[in-house]
Amino acid sequence: MATGPTRSSPVDSPNPAFDDLHRVLEASPAVTYALTRDGQSLRPVYISAHIEELLGYPVADWMADPQFWRQCLHPDDRERVLAQSARHLPEGLVDHEYRVRHRDGSYRWVHDRLRLMPARDGRPAMAVGVWQDITHRARADRLLRTLSHLTARVTGDDFFRTLVRHLAEALDMRYVLLGELPGHPPTRVHTRALYADGAIRPNVTYPLAGTPCARVLSDEPCHYANDVCRDFPEDELLREMAVESYFGVPIRRADGTITGLLALMHDQPREISATERAVIALFAARAGTELARHQAEEQLQLIDQVFEGSRDAIIITDAQTRILQVNPAFEAISGYREEELVGRTPRLLQSGHQGPRFYREMWEALKSRGHWQGELWNRRADGETYPSLLSVSAVTNDNDEVTHYIGIASDITSHKAAEQHIDYLAHYDTLTGLGNRRLLEEELERMLRNARGGRPFALFFLDLDRFKNINDTLGHESGDRLLEEVADRLRDLAGPQATLCRIGGDEFAILAPGLSHRQTAGIARQLVEGISRPYEITERPLVVTCSVGVAVHPRDGTRREALISAADTALHYVKAHGSNHYQFHEPGMTAAAAERLHLENDLREALLRGEFELYYQPVLDTERLTVCGAEALLRWHHPEAGLIPPDRFIPLAEETGLIRPIGTWVLREACAQAARWRRLGLTGMTVSVNVSGEQFWRDELPQAVRQALEAQALAPDALVLEITESVLMHGSANTETRLRELKAMGVGLSLDDFGTGYSSLSYLKRFPIDTLKIDKSFVRDMVRDEHDRTLAQTVIAMGHGLGLQVVAEGVESAEHLPLLRRARCDRVQGYHFSRPLPARALSRWIQQHQCSRSPQD
Repeated sequence: MATGPTRSSPVDSPNPAFDDLHRVLEASPAVTYALTRDGQSLRPVYISAHIEELLGYPVADWMADPQFWRQCLHPDDRERVLAQSARHLPEGLVDHEYRVRHRDGSYRWVHDRLRLMPARDGRPAMAVGVWQDITHRARADRLLRTLSHLTARVTGDDFFRTLVRHLAEALDMRYVLLGELPGHPPTRVHTRALYADGAIRPNVTYPLAGTPCARVLSDEPCHYANDVCRDFPEDELLREMAVESYFGVPIRRADGTITGLLALMHDQPREISATERAVIALFAARAGTELARHQAEEQLQLIDQVFEGSRDAIIITDAQTRILQVNPAFEAISGYREEELVGRTPRLLQSGHQGPRFYREMWEALKSRGHWQGELWNRRADGETYPSLLSVSAVTNDNDEVTHYIGIASDITSHKAAEQHIDYLAHYDTLTGLGNRRLLEEELERMLRNARGGRPFALFFLDLDRFKNINDTLGHESGDRLLEEVADRLRDLAGPQATLCRIGGDEFAILAPGLSHRQTAGIARQLVEGISRPYEITERPLVVTCSVGVAVHPRDGTRREALISAADTALHYVKAHGSNHYQFHEPGMTAAAAERLHLENDLREALLRGEFELYYQPVLDTERLTVCGAEALLRWHHPEAGLIPPDRFIPLAEETGLIRPIGTWVLREACAQAARWRRLGLTGMTVSVNVSGEQFWRDELPQAVRQALEAQALAPDALVLEITESVLMHGSANTETRLRELKAMGVGLSLDDFGTGYSSLSYLKRFPIDTLKIDKSFVRDMVRDEHDRTLAQTVIAMGHGLGLQVVAEGVESAEHLPLLRRARCDRVQGYHFSRPLPARALSRWIQQHQCSRSPQD
């Protein structure tokens, strides 16, 4: 801790002149202080007593701890102040403004000037400084910064409401009132804006007599620092609001006639500084302009009071637009000194961004309305152009003749940069940097407007095949990396003239101008081939294919909506016919797309209307041909189209996400039927339910299975979930976790369509699968085809070697049974025994089958 005096008074000195100097410093309204170098830092050796009046802390606190000053700095100012002090003190002078914490927790603005006195005569280097309280001036500066915003952006009643809110918040006033004084002489006050307790209140009208507002008419300004209700006992509004202090100023016309008033009130005693009075008067003058629709000479006089301190650029010209005066902010923004501008016109600031028509319209507005506001580009003295927000008002005399023009401008370079960023976000995808759907639509409209004479261009819609599996198995981070790499490839493949957009999660669009049919087909082919090259985003190369739909202008449409619909229809056609290739739009596709849309709409209502039904195909023990289970198969009875095949609506349900609620219904219905069979004595019957990939990867699947079983009090081993090999092909940790979660519930797990996907013995070994179902494509031809017979026998042997049961589906003739029995296949299923039947029909079939089955079967 630094040593030194602990009070402001120095040690008694025999030098009278020194004592006189000390008295002068102590009497100064500013805080004076002295620092001496102590190693690499400075410590205080003198601080005038006025510091306690300014900030509430006694001198001893500052003298005892050299770090006390740092601790009192406002957190938002500390880094800047310390950096400026370190940078400028060695140069001999530090001059800056910042906030310091008062003992009561509030902050005061101070102006700090510190001068370094070099060491001499064996004495250490010292620094002498002065603090001045500029809190009121800083508050006034904040008020002034709102002036340009108010005059340039808000008019009429919106201006009045904004004004009272700004004044109340900036000056910490509880109430601010802006009122009109109608009539000659006025007898009442009608508020145009009333701010109370943090909100704009409804306007009111009240008598003028007996209120401090009446005093405003004769006493400018009218200020009651405390106990205002005592002086105006008849003012009910003051009593209702519990007003303690009041400050009011009149609002005048250009001829000096008072037309209104601006009153600021608080529920505690409140002094109004001279600077605050000047600023409030300036706002009152601006309010008078709005009330009277004239620009008053008083406005110029009031603006001049704060002219030098404004943070916005202010320029005053005569009626011939010759520059008379500019403020320091104008010099700082434009780079011109005032002497370079006086006598010249604002034309030297013109950037060339606006043409003659712009300035004609501006002057027409000034002549007709006396005011103009807008944005324009100006040129600084160094030639740099910058955007500004400008408000220009004409000042008239008593004869309604223009005598001056006043312009208030703000440099809005940072605002424009923010606008550009917002525009970028509105038109571009932040992940890939490509355009978004909005940019595609705007660019498509532009190309259609410019496509004179039917100039051709192509619109490509590209969609990644089975991208959802990437997100589900590898995670969204890997999915995002894949999208970024796809975007990079598209930039290389589409060429510099094309417009690239990401219009959906994994859907992209490309606009390519001036292409022939052959060139368009070539690009489409390159897209399919280029996107399918392996990606190095995981430990193993990842292959992702894509589908491309193509629409061509003008063949497929001359309107934006028509071309987008055509490309989208062609893309859906590709997806419905195997994916991984491209397709031009053809006329017949539109009808097919419309039919598909109608089917999708009907599918959304089918569950609510009870149009679904479960059919069941029996599963039999191969040796004894006893019925041991049934596979639930969904059927849709459309009220108009009749029975719709599953291969038409199941893919649509998976694509639209409807498979999730439909799958939940299937689980509940299948478990209910299994419970009925068990009540009928078929205790060994299991029911198998197919689970789509969309269901499997959703977290609600285990809960849906659990609820379906609990609703029927059904044992878990009565339910078998059939999952296709393609769903499990990635073999990720998530796959194994989900399977083990389901297995822990006690349900059976069957791998469906085995042999048609990405078969891997390691998957079979690791995953908790109970049953393999050999795909019917192998079983159907095993009677005639030796290779299929060998494949089927191999799969059966392999399944048994892994401890799995094996089911052969697609058994369509009696010749299959001997072959499957010799191969020791466990169970069989197929048309040879029964087609899928409704539940009741299957129950009858089971009874007939049991009765008709001979002991030798």
